[in-house]
Amino acid sequence: MKLAQGPTTDINQIIGTIEPQNGFPVDLGSFIAKLINIFLIVAGLAMLIYMLWGAFDWVVSGGEKEKIDKARNKITQAIVGIIVFILVLTFFNVIAGQVLHIVDVSPGGGWQFHFPTINKCFCDTSNSTCSTGCRNSGAVGCTYLPPNNVTCQ
Repeated sequence: MKLAQGPTTDINQIIGTIEPQNGFPVDLGSFIAKLINIFLIVAGLAMLIYMLWGAFDWVVSGGEKEKIDKARNKITQAIVGIIVFILVLTFFNVIAGQVLHIVDVSPGGGWQFHFPTINKCFCDTSNSTCSTGCRNSGAVGCTYLPPNNVTCQ
């Protein structure tokens, strides 16, 4: 940290930089995809546990009609939950992936979300360089057209 030396305008020299941890998603689409994957795992395990709980209740019911009916209802609800879960995933994949093209499904089963963005280009008139928005869109340069119109090239 440089305190006694003259003023500096680069904030990275003053406080340093922070790098994301390995495996941590750095963009919003990857972050949401990871959250959805975690939710899917938790939901699947919850349905499986609920079904096994119903099966356990059936086994220990001792032949009592009321306990068997409760156990059968648990198993039925778990199976309906699994079917609804699969249907929701299927419709989500069709609508968000194939119709709206917001989600790409990788061969390994992961998802990548692509949110629409507005690429704004700003041109530095002193050296005719483009802003990060232009460079990230694949542009190699920009043209400044008065008054305040910038086009990426």
